[in-house]
Amino acid sequence: MVEREGSGSDTDAALKIRSAGRQARDEGKPMTACPHPADTQARYQWVSGWMQPSATAPEDAS
Repeated sequence: MVEREGSGSDTDAALKIRSAGRQARDEGKPMTACPHPADTQARYQWVSGWMQPSATAPEDAS
């Protein structure tokens, strides 16, 4: 199997886009605020990040 040249940078870019989606959600922005065109891999990554659960568990109310 031949590894694609530059595949590491593709992964880094996807992670940055996901992080941007998660940050937008944390800032209270709606999913429709995605800046990427419909039917693109970037939009898929951004929405996936937006939908990810928070990194920290919610505080216990008791």
